[in-house]
Amino acid sequence: MAGRDGPARAAVAAAGQGSHADPSPLVLLCALPREAYALSGVHLAIGASRPLGDHAQLRVSGPGPLAARDAVAALAARIDPSATLLGIGVAGALAPELAAGDVILGTALVDDQPSSPAAPASLPSRVGDRLRREGLRVRAGTIVSTAKVVDSAEAKDDLRQRFPNACAVDMESAAYAREAQRHGIAFATLRVIIDEAHMGIPPAATESLRPDGETHLPTLLYSLLRRPSQLPSLLRLGQAWRRAQASLQVCGRGLSQPDTQAP
Repeated sequence: MAGRDGPARAAVAAAGQGSHADPSPLVLLCALPREAYALSGVHLAIGASRPLGDHAQLRVSGPGPLAARDAVAALAARIDPSATLLGIGVAGALAPELAAGDVILGTALVDDQPSSPAAPASLPSRVGDRLRREGLRVRAGTIVSTAKVVDSAEAKDDLRQRFPNACAVDMESAAYAREAQRHGIAFATLRVIIDEAHMGIPPAATESLRPDGETHLPTLLYSLLRRPSQLPSLLRLGQAWRRAQASLQVCGRGLSQPDTQAP
């Protein structure tokens, strides 16, 4: 999210100070406080963390590739060297068959950099099996990361042309992976679809986005007053978020269990 992650980077840098190691075998890293709430049921600010069950930790990086990079750098000296870092959160669909709430287990990551990040580690098959038993649709695939929000169906079509193997788009996974690789940390990625391939994100949603990834309600209402035709798209996006949120809740419960921890 270009130009919006400065406060997030500062918060993560402050949170990363200190030398106490985190012994959790799995550290979940999400970009947005609302994703953290869906995963854990607890409100977390950017840079904050909390246990997720007895065997995992959840941390909030802030949105965008720069905040993602800085969050992993801050974590590098604090987590157990054998731990796996799991980037988790919402993504937009590029593949037309994907629906809001579907889960993507990342098998490859691409972005606009000259060389792609290392392939993410595979989560144990029991992770996908548990999520499927909970009723979620789960598939593996390539995720493309961008520096700013992809807010139209046309922009998604363009990405699909440039990265024909990619099925979903986010802003942080490639940055998480590159920094994790630089520090020798195992990295995996799991994303939940929010906006489907045919959906755009109305200006009211992007214009009202605060630097911490939350919505500034007065700005949203002002945008709707100026362009009321956005309302149907905004309502559809809200419905899609509720489906994605429900899937994240299932993921949070599943990943907090010791039998789904990464080896």
